[in-house]
Amino acid sequence: MKSFFKDLFRIPERERNGITAFTLIILGSMALLSFKDAFLNPPEPIPHEQLQEFEEWKLSEVELRNNEDLSQSSYSFSDKKSFSRKKNQGDFRMDPNQANFKELIEAGFTKELAGRLIAWRKSGKVFHFKQDVAKLKGLSDSLFERIAPGIALPDSPVLNEEKKVISEVKKVDINAADTSEWIALPGIGPAFAKRIVAYRERLGGFHSAVQLLEVYGITDEKWNAIKDKLEVKTLLSPTDLNTCTLDQLLCFPYLKPVVARGIINYREKHGSYKRIEDLLNTDLVDAELYAKIAPYFFVK
Repeated sequence: MKSFFKDLFRIPERERNGITAFTLIILGSMALLSFKDAFLNPPEPIPHEQLQEFEEWKLSEVELRNNEDLSQSSYSFSDKKSFSRKKNQGDFRMDPNQANFKELIEAGFTKELAGRLIAWRKSGKVFHFKQDVAKLKGLSDSLFERIAPGIALPDSPVLNEEKKVISEVKKVDINAADTSEWIALPGIGPAFAKRIVAYRERLGGFHSAVQLLEVYGITDEKWNAIKDKLEVKTLLSPTDLNTCTLDQLLCFPYLKPVVARGIINYREKHGSYKRIEDLLNTDLVDAELYAKIAPYFFVK
């Protein structure tokens, strides 16, 4: 029995050398794959902006610790009570170019933002307008709105000019406006602008601004916000009722396929339309539908 197992597991020297070489090749390949990225894809250098931001962060952390220790030793309970009463009276004003750590906290800044603002200031940053403070990294819009009334700086004249331009926006020609003009209107973003232009192309133009309510997603609220800024300046280019094709009618949003085919069948059976009103004779176009489609057709 012992000789049987000995013969079973005996491997010739040539095969043993081959197995050893094969094992070394596998191990070498695995090592090469492990270190491939380190040799072939060295790490990219850190951008200058990120290095600068990191340095500002380190400076703000040091300033944060120093000023926090100072505020804990010098900011008494009576000071807090006095500030609370002063702030409630609406008298509190803070100059971000001169305020210390304690005053920034009183103004509503978090400890991290207060340290960062002081770090900015030490790097040479000067705040000329309230909106300059809003550029502080990490300061949310909602927090800025809360602290802005207490900042002893004027509003940005650029912002005031932008508000003036918005309030004096010119009217939009709904049959000629591109997506950028639609986006300039309140409540109309890029998606709505594209949707309006696409629907206008399917219709062949708007004959009334009220038709915008037919665009998916345009609510009464959105309509009321923009209706005074709209006008129909560019006129429609109506289609000849006697030469239009079935495919053209099938693309028209107001016409169902059965109605489009009925208009063509009526023309083939009774000859050319004499008047636009003859559409009412097809028995498929009622008065309501006629009022919607009549501006889009003419008869020679």
